[in-house]
Amino acid sequence: MSELIVDKIKSDPEFDIWYYSEVSGEKRISQKLLDQFEVYWDKWSKHINSYSMKGTSGNESYLLIYLDQEAEKDVDEIWADDPSLGLSFHNLAITMVMTAAQGQIKELTQNKCAPLPAPGMAVQEAFDTLGLVWKEDGTINRRFAVFTNSPYTGGCEICFLEENCPKSQTKKHLI
Repeated sequence: MSELIVDKIKSDPEFDIWYYSEVSGEKRISQKLLDQFEVYWDKWSKHINSYSMKGTSGNESYLLIYLDQEAEKDVDEIWADDPSLGLSFHNLAITMVMTAAQGQIKELTQNKCAPLPAPGMAVQEAFDTLGLVWKEDGTINRRFAVFTNSPYTGGCEICFLEENCPKSQTKKHLI
């Protein structure tokens, strides 16, 4: 069984208004909201965690990016005061981790999705060493996170969540 070597990597995502618009479904964003985004983007950039994980056998290689609890707390507080604004900041956090992932794996820019690999024992152990908990449903104990193969190895056909994903391109959708 292969172990994973976990290395912290630099991640400095730039805000992409077009990608945010796509994530949020918003066609217009006020200057006031953009000014608020700038404050939180700068704050959260200090709370983004990025890791490269490589198997000792050379067969496995992954990218993990997540925002820590500080960003989650901010989103929760904003949501409690104003759910509509909270949704905007929830989408901002998603934009941050996805643009950070796109900065590492260029194919994610075209595919707009980061397929989740099946969690082997080495992955679960690596997550444990980082203080993360992998849950059976494919989520972790961080709300804003990306975990995917690196380099890019395919889309829906390799995704652990394929059967339950509403955006799956490989399963038959019921109409």
